[in-house]
Amino acid sequence: MNQPKSNLKWLLIVLAVVIIGGGLYCYFGIYKGNQTIVANSPTPTNSVTNTSNPSCGQITEMTNVEDGKYIQDTIQPVSLKKGCQLKVALSNPGDGGYIFNQPPIFNNSVLSLKDHQHIQPISNLLGDFGSDYWVFEAKSTGQSNLEIDISRPGDTSSQKKDFIALVTVN
Repeated sequence: MNQPKSNLKWLLIVLAVVIIGGGLYCYFGIYKGNQTIVANSPTPTNSVTNTSNPSCGQITEMTNVEDGKYIQDTIQPVSLKKGCQLKVALSNPGDGGYIFNQPPIFNNSVLSLKDHQHIQPISNLLGDFGSDYWVFEAKSTGQSNLEIDISRPGDTSSQKKDFIALVTVN
């Protein structure tokens, strides 16, 4: 009769390791999308060529994670030249039951949304829902707030700002 207890013990140990490993993975932001790359930086590890306007150099990339911590309530300033692009890469908030509200909020006379993609998880860890990214192009000079909100479906009181930037186009 000790066999079922022994199997249960091992099952609980494996489950604890998976849950703790997934939590550490999420807490420390060990995820390729959590890197900020500034336009025209020397050789960024995740560089993306700005094909719409080669004179812009690398696409400016932003996220809502800084030093492994979420900075959801912080307005991040960014400057772009007209015709250059901004890529916002965020962890998908599905592990908390949230979804991204579509479309992002921005001034469409200053910015245009060129692309939005969902990237499948890079691990099989519990709580990893992958990432999403949006590519915006600076189409005219001026300023625009850029907000990407999340909420739980059917719960209007759960809406949160997941990313906030003040984009200045020169």
